[in-house]
Amino acid sequence: MAANYSLLKFLSSFDSSKLLDKKSISKLERALEKTGLNIPAQKFASIAINASFFPFLISIIALQLAFNDFSLSIPISMLVFAAALVFAFYLPRSIAKNRAKEIELEMAVALKTAIVELQLNSPFEHVILKIAHGNFGELSIEFKKISREIDSGSNLPEALMRSAQRVDSRIFERAAMNLVFIYETSSKSNVETESLEKITDEIIELQKNSLRDFQAKLSISGLIFVAASCIVPSLYSAYIIIGSQFLELKPTSLEIFLTFAVFFPAINILILLFIKSQTPKTIL
Repeated sequence: MAANYSLLKFLSSFDSSKLLDKKSISKLERALEKTGLNIPAQKFASIAINASFFPFLISIIALQLAFNDFSLSIPISMLVFAAALVFAFYLPRSIAKNRAKEIELEMAVALKTAIVELQLNSPFEHVILKIAHGNFGELSIEFKKISREIDSGSNLPEALMRSAQRVDSRIFERAAMNLVFIYETSSKSNVETESLEKITDEIIELQKNSLRDFQAKLSISGLIFVAASCIVPSLYSAYIIIGSQFLELKPTSLEIFLTFAVFFPAINILILLFIKSQTPKTIL
């Protein structure tokens, strides 16, 4: 008990971020900036490395209880630790991509709003506030940051370009650059919004294409789900019945129970999670 407490105290006090070089910390810093999370790179690295030790400890304890063989449990636990570490450091990139998708989802409607406001000769600051206080999810949150930067003394082009660096999306970057271009080149009586209209049409077309691709994938995924949930369990049942009578197969009641109550449902859940992860987010 005392040893476990000492280990936990050591892990909580040890600055694991020192294990990373400056280049790795810099990459992590850029990735975290795009997540929208306000957490320093060194602190995240320290938490990620320390947290990865817990799956390692749980794995080594479980394997020792099951097999009582350090030559087996230590290598497997090291692989578990490595997998947890890779997952932890990949997490910011995944969060950033999901955030970018959420922003792209609302961009078409938000840009249409901006186009209408600009054609009515509304001030650019008003357009930024309109999107910031609109119901555009993550996009409104990002535009609130732009608005705060402008209020703090930054000029609008600088705030927009910094925002483009915070979002892991080429389309958002293009939209920000086009807004800067319109801001710097258009006159009050003649606002050119054609470039924004093209980006809006492109976003809508991309969403249509993603829906078509998903429909094609869904038919195949549906067949796999039907096979995994109905056909494979039926074949396994037949194999158990025939094998127990003719092939001297003698599965235990626990094995049969775990197969039908845990293994097959787990496979079905994984297939459903995969289908859900592939479902495109669109406004269509």
